[in-house]
Amino acid sequence: MKKLSDRVLHFTNGAGFLGIIEGDHLRATHFEYTNDSSELRSYLDAISRLSLNSDVEADSDNLIEEKDGKIIVTLSQTNWQILQLGIVRNPDQFLNAYLTSFCKIQNMYQYYNGLLSQWRGYSNDGGYALEFFKDEIINKLQGLSETESFSFTTDVKYVDNTKIERELQKSFYKTASISQRQSILDKNLFDMGPFNLNDKRSVIGLAGIQVALQVMKSCLQYKNLHFSEENEWRVGSFHMKPLDEGSSFVNFYNRGGTLTPYLRILAGKTCKLLRRVVVGPHPQQGRRIRSAEMLLAKHGCKAKVSGSSIPFTRLTQ
Repeated sequence: MKKLSDRVLHFTNGAGFLGIIEGDHLRATHFEYTNDSSELRSYLDAISRLSLNSDVEADSDNLIEEKDGKIIVTLSQTNWQILQLGIVRNPDQFLNAYLTSFCKIQNMYQYYNGLLSQWRGYSNDGGYALEFFKDEIINKLQGLSETESFSFTTDVKYVDNTKIERELQKSFYKTASISQRQSILDKNLFDMGPFNLNDKRSVIGLAGIQVALQVMKSCLQYKNLHFSEENEWRVGSFHMKPLDEGSSFVNFYNRGGTLTPYLRILAGKTCKLLRRVVVGPHPQQGRRIRSAEMLLAKHGCKAKVSGSSIPFTRLTQ
């Protein structure tokens, strides 16, 4: 039996729910097009203000070793610093990140009914909450995916805005310190992507991507204290190619007239991972529950469907 802390809810509207089931995937939206884009951009700006250590010791060659199926890359001091500065000073070139958000379940009331703040966000549409197990998502996101992206997960920490810059600096130095220049790579990654284990530059490039992932993870793990009720858990996906270079794996959907780029994550696995659906407050909630059950049955999804008992209140202009 899974504990409440192991369960997360992904809130979406009717069109989103239909797309998830019929497409058998979740959307990871480019971070510049999310509701949190201005906040994330301000965090990147905070990192760019870091004063990195400019003292470079006597340089040495990059060292690449193989041990127990792992590739251990120790970058030279100069190359490590160049990599750091490049990521910090030109984040758009490196941090081509996509985001999927979930809410961690905190108590039994939320388990059965979802979050009022999230239902309000979907206004008269009512919304749907899809339950997943965190560990099952994590297990399916290992390594480089078929969409040429690396994924990672992180809990969100809610911090007062006046303290966020200091927290970001601490996080960045912890995960990408100049004094810690070693990356440990899984050998299997070289069978999945555009990397060549026998090409020194390719190996070093993959080590650099790990640093870029840590920079974006530092940004994705913080949020303004006022949103703490969401208790958010995020999946971040780092795409190999910048947005303006194009990729057959980047898709688009219409969001209020804006063509919004996204990646498909957990493609072909989402319906099997889906555990439960909570139908949000709505005058026709009963009909929505029945049609949701029909949709799931059509696609062989065994998730249970229930309705939130939070009262429906129509929002007025």
